[in-house]
Amino acid sequence: MSTNKRRGRAKGSMAVDKIAARLINLHISEGPDDELLNTAEVARWLRQSVIWVKTARTRGTGPRFVLVGGSVAYRRDAVREWIRSREVQTTVNKRSQYGKDETEAR
Repeated sequence: MSTNKRRGRAKGSMAVDKIAARLINLHISEGPDDELLNTAEVARWLRQSVIWVKTARTRGTGPRFVLVGGSVAYRRDAVREWIRSREVQTTVNKRSQYGKDETEAR
């Protein structure tokens, strides 16, 4: 049984809140609030794959983004804000973005 399943999460779930606090302190988080980052830079910052970031963007569960000449860009402060919004102190009775209790056994 995978670690994710023991925690009540489906394998490959989009949850990154357990590392949110550490992500704020990475060097990539430093810089002007309005500086634009590309998808690969955001993926590196979040320690996720580019595909994960694109999927989160499509689902509306990732950081806010802007379209610049048909290209996707992320304002640094929007990514910081998204990370902060994912911080939690406990997983007890935590509701997932899909409305299911992530702590209940499957």
